[in-house]
Formats: sequence, C-alpha cells, structure tokens
Amino acid sequence: MKRLRLIRGKYFYNRRVPKELLKALGVKNFLKSLDTDSYSKALMERSRYNVYFDKLLNAERSNPLLSDKLEALEGLPEDDLRHKLERWDDEVRVDYNYEGHQEWDPNDPNTPPMPDKDKLTYIALRRRLGESISKELEQVEEKARLTLKQALANVIEEKKADGLPHKSLLKYSRASELFHQLSGRENHYVYSLNRGAVRTFIKLCKEDSRHHKTIKGYLSPLSVIWKYVRDYEELNNANPFTEWDSQFSQESTPYENWTEDELKKILACCEQEQDKLMIHIGWYTGARIDEIFDLNSETIHTEEETGIRYFYFKELTVGKNKFAKRQTPIHKNLEKMLKDFTGFNSRPSSDAYSKAFGLAKKRAGYQDKGREYAFHSLRGNCSTNLENLECPENIVDRITGHTAGDSLSFQRYSKGVTLEVMNKYIKQLPAL
Repeated sequence: MKRLRLIRGKYFYNRRVPKELLKALGVKNFLKSLDTDSYSKALMERSRYNVYFDKLLNAERSNPLLSDKLEALEGLPEDDLRHKLERWDDEVRVDYNYEGHQEWDPNDPNTPPMPDKDKLTYIALRRRLGESISKELEQVEEKARLTLKQALANVIEEKKADGLPHKSLLKYSRASELFHQLSGRENHYVYSLNRGAVRTFIKLCKEDSRHHKTIKGYLSPLSVIWKYVRDYEELNNANPFTEWDSQFSQESTPYENWTEDELKKILACCEQEQDKLMIHIGWYTGARIDEIFDLNSETIHTEEETGIRYFYFKELTVGKNKFAKRQTPIHKNLEKMLKDFTGFNSRPSSDAYSKAFGLAKKRAGYQDKGREYAFHSLRGNCSTNLENLECPENIVDRITGHTAGDSLSFQRYSKGVTLEVMNKYIKQLPAL
C-alpha cells in the first residue's frame, strides 16, 4: 500500500516530503487522515493527494524562492561570492546575449526570456555582496513565493486604497492570525494550502465553540487573500477557502426582542455614555451597529424645507443591500443626547461597542440569555414598534434599511418615501 497507512482502522496518506517542499509544508513527513476505513476510497484519496504533491512540485520548480537562494549563500566569504557571480556570468552569457552587463535588457527582441531561477541566483549573489540591482530585477524579486502574512499585508494596502473601513481591515488580520494559531505554524506559503488544511481549520474552530457565522467570517477574507496570490503567482488550482457550506448549519440566528425594562437595566449597567447612546439610536432607528458606529457630526443633517433632522447612513461594505444607504429621521428624545456629539470615539471599533453591550447584558443579570439576545435584537424592537403603530411594511423597510418589500415597484422603481412620512411614525415610537 504505497503512501497509505492503516492506523486504528483508518487509512492515512503517508509521504516523505521532497526537499523542495520542506519550507512550504513545514514538515519532513506528511501524514494525513483520509477519514475512511474503505480501501477503495483510500485509493481515490491517495490519487488526489498525489496530484496535489505533483502540482506543488511543478509550481515550486517553475518559480523558486529567493529566500532559498539567499540561504544557500549564507556565510560564504566575499571571494567565493565574487567567484560564483563570475561563473554565473560566464554560464548564462552563452544562452542569453546582452551587452556587457548582467542586468539584462528585457526590451531586446533578440534576447530569449531568462528563467526566474537564473534571475534569482543573480539577485541573491548581488544581495549577499551588498550591491544594488536594477528596477526590472526588483520586480522579479517581489514575485517570489508569497506567504500568507506577505499576501495579507499586500491585500490590506489595496483595501486601504479602496477606502475599506478599519473594522473590515481588522477582519483580514484576525482571520490570518487565527489560521496560523490553529495550524501551529508561524507562516504558510499560500500556494501550498489545500482543502485538507482548511477542513482542519474549520474543525478546530468548531471545537473551540465558534459559531458557524463566525467561522464563515474567517473564511471570506482568507479567500480574498488566496485570490490575490492566485492572480499574482498565476495559480491554477481551486480556491481552498470556498464551497464549505455543507460544513455549516443553514439556520440563521433567530434574534429575539428585548423588553423595555430589560434594556433599561442594561442601560444602567453601561460603562460609558456612548455605550448608552448606541443603544438609544438602535432603539429609535433599527440601524445595524456598524452603521451607528459610522455616524458623526457630518452625517447628521437638517432638511431645509421641513426642518426635519435626520441621520444619513452611508452604504458600508457590511451593508446588506442597496437600501442600507438611507436617511432616517431623528427621534426627539435623541436630540439632547446628540448635542455635543462628534462621533463614536470612546472605543476603537463597532466590535468593541458590541462587546461592551455584552458585558452590560451580563452585569444586568441576563448572562443566561443566548446569542439570540444581542445588540442586533434592537432592529427587531424597532420594526415591531413601527408595526404596532400600523406603519406600512415598505416604510418600515426604508427606515431600517431592509430590502423594500416584495413588490417590483418598491424595489426597482420607487425612489423612497419622504422624510415627512417616515418622521410621522418615528416620532410616535415609545420612549426608552
């Protein structure tokens, strides 16, 4: 049974790792459970892992790592490095004609493209000698294999330039940190990641009692990072972080409404005034916590014709649909609380406010209430209160930022109800 081992009635894929892949896989011997006691199924899984190793080997040999080249030259005296550089020049010049200088003219139509392994050898020698290289070769150096941490840094820079909110950027960092933590490795080369590694990550997350939505929230940014590397290194294998729905429950969290008395007790247990303001805005607008956190003095406006004050909720990345971008009238009970308001700056993120709400919930004696009782429950409170005021469903949806009803007229053609109409119902909402 070549590359198969039977351990306690289960088959394992067992293979000594080729030296080219030692850094990528981080182990000398690859032992992976195939989760089957069937020999025929084990043979199929063995074939799948054989293909995986073949792809890794082909990819590694076609795109060697600069770090490997540098490591091979570490500790050599300068004379030896000079000798190697001269030998490289003599050997490479035979196949690649260029005038007088090793740093190569990519614009010469008569010069065949130099393989990356030769370019990286030259770059490594110059680096060890403390000498500079051309801009063309700097691009080659950057194209060495990317680790997950390197790819994360590049993706974050791109997302920053696109204006992605700080909270969303944190999700990328947290997902990467947790993946490394649970895998027990300091770093991973992205091209070497496979579905087996991701399946193990999901399993460990579940064993750590993480909610399925939370785990999906980790897989999504990791998938984006992998796609970046796919485009950068021209990977031809499938994204290992996608198509895992079968691993998760399809049921969404059934959020339950708070009672007014419960919320008043929670308000009394809040540490900061902004924690309380968050709750009040959620009660009177039904807004999501991310949307509330994004409010500041510049997102509070007054309509000239009617004098109605309103919140302008911007369309964030976390917005569920196009109706997340909206104007919601401000209830009179909020006006005094917003007198000196400039923004939510007492905590670093909406997550921090969410955790503060959870702590206040526990201090109020509601630690036994599960996930269904959360800050997000305030959306249900607002919707329910509006319904009890006989507010039409399409207006409730416009106020809270839901998709506007099932009607095509509401979803595609309507430009929304006026502030006056919405304000008629909001000002009737019960005080908290």
